[in-house]
Amino acid sequence: MGLGSVELIMTVEEAFGIRISDEIASEVVTVEDLVKAVLHQIEYDPVDAEDRICWQCRYSLRGLDSNRCPECGVEFIPHDQATVTRVWKLLVDILVSETGVERTRIKPNTRILKDLGLD
Repeated sequence: MGLGSVELIMTVEEAFGIRISDEIASEVVTVEDLVKAVLHQIEYDPVDAEDRICWQCRYSLRGLDSNRCPECGVEFIPHDQATVTRVWKLLVDILVSETGVERTRIKPNTRILKDLGLD
């Protein structure tokens, strides 16, 4: 990880009040990876479990026992839609601020190093 990537992770940790291990941080390639890294560190509130949706295809995950979306097959983290949306919006704000790229260029599959120019 280059200095830009380390600074991004530190900014994200501060914004969410979490700690992302070096091992997990080194596996972050896309914006979706970063969202998942943050969601893994945020405490899950089972009260909101009935509002879960798939990050990839937006399929309702209500009542599922598996941690894999039956629609698209992606592994999901058990958080409600409001939490995922809040994390996404804040991460996009951070990425726009840190990289200067347009908000519209940031998608789940956007590569943080190659597409956003962080080293």
